[in-house]
Amino acid sequence: MKKNIFIKSLVFLMGFYSCNLPPPPPGMHDTSNTLEYILQMEVGWIKFILLTMLVLSVFFVIIIIKALIKTVLWSWDKIVDFLHNQITKKIWSKKFSIAFWVGIFYFFGGFFAEKLDDATSYWEQHYKNRTKESEPTLADDIRYQAYIKKLSLHTSDWERSVILEGLDSLSRQIGGKPVDYLMAMNLECSLNPYELHVDRETGQITAASILQFTETGMTEVPGYTMKDIVFACKNRNIKLLVKCYITYMVKQWEIRNRPNMNDGRTIYMIVFCPAAAGKSEDKVLYSMHRESKLEKRYYTKNQGLDGWYTDSKGLILHSKSAKDGNITSREAFLCIKYKEKEVVNKFK
Repeated sequence: MKKNIFIKSLVFLMGFYSCNLPPPPPGMHDTSNTLEYILQMEVGWIKFILLTMLVLSVFFVIIIIKALIKTVLWSWDKIVDFLHNQITKKIWSKKFSIAFWVGIFYFFGGFFAEKLDDATSYWEQHYKNRTKESEPTLADDIRYQAYIKKLSLHTSDWERSVILEGLDSLSRQIGGKPVDYLMAMNLECSLNPYELHVDRETGQITAASILQFTETGMTEVPGYTMKDIVFACKNRNIKLLVKCYITYMVKQWEIRNRPNMNDGRTIYMIVFCPAAAGKSEDKVLYSMHRESKLEKRYYTKNQGLDGWYTDSKGLILHSKSAKDGNITSREAFLCIKYKEKEVVNKFK
């Protein structure tokens, strides 16, 4: 009661003497200027009242915050009591427990899985496969031997010889080094020429073989269809697959005005997104934000290329949280460099 009377008295005095206060200077909207104005007042008792009111206002804010905290804690206690009562009831114990833990797993599972994946990637990118954008390209013989060792995991000696002969032939026709073609193959099919990509939603095979042929891509290979490629993969017909691969690459090279193939990145662009070959690094290759359903499907298939970047020291990094729904040429180039270092470290 006494506290209320004291506060009311201060408010009354403030109102009574406010008419005698000198006009505030410009800029009084700023809190620091207001406090400075009060401290510079010549009338001591007015200054005392104003400062007292400021102190009380701070106490009121603290009281409000404490009340909010108590409300949150009270609500949490009620929720915990409710869950405890529901779980301990014989009728609902099993059903509610299952529903509760399924809900918790569904709600937090994706979040923690993403953070765990980011943590694993952080360790690999900072320590295991530490790669800088400015690093010079590894020697061709080191790269070549690493790719051959990885290719041998999926092919016999004869199958491997067919692939390498095909790459030599392609190199003579349009230029480029066989090792750079192997690099592009590694990114597309992980050097498994019989790789089949199955769409999770439809259950249909949407891409296959050396450069992950699609229905659209196979229109550039006269005389063959996507069904022929899938059949060849299932029956390990490596000669047909290499023939279609060479035909596709030569045609794309001619369509793109015969670019210089001595750059491995150009080779990969012709395989991955021919329209982007020779374009700037900011070129968006595929995006989830465009209206085209086909482009969204391509983005989903290749979303592992989204989220690549470099830190302040030029270190190549990748994180799911860095994905923005767009795949740019620069991200693809960073992925190329990092994945190549990864293969060399594993198969050297």
